Amino acid sequence: MSEPKASSNRLPIARRHALYPMLCLYALVGLVFGPIGRQVSEDMPESKTHPYFPDHIWPYPILAMAVLVGLGLMALIGQPLLEPGQPADPRAAIIPLPEW
Repeated sequence: MSEPKASSNRLPIARRHALYPMLCLYALVGLVFGPIGRQVSEDMPESKTHPYFPDHIWPYPILAMAVLVGLGLMALIGQPLLEPGQPADPRAAIIPLPEW
């Protein structure tokens, strides 16, 4: 049986390959002349623009208020759930020991 050859880390087309100069030229032409198809005029924004203030700012105060109200509700509703037992009494004469 023949063993499979170990894969090499070389690129399929090295510098001495016959297609290497052609691929370099193709890549450089693409870099120099840019993409084909979409033109600059297609990327222009609409003629009607929206002002930054207040159109783009108004969601942030509303979201901040929603987060603060949510945190307040969680603090009010969750407080009894977070207290597993009675609070510690500093006047207690017993010395608590760990259960382990």
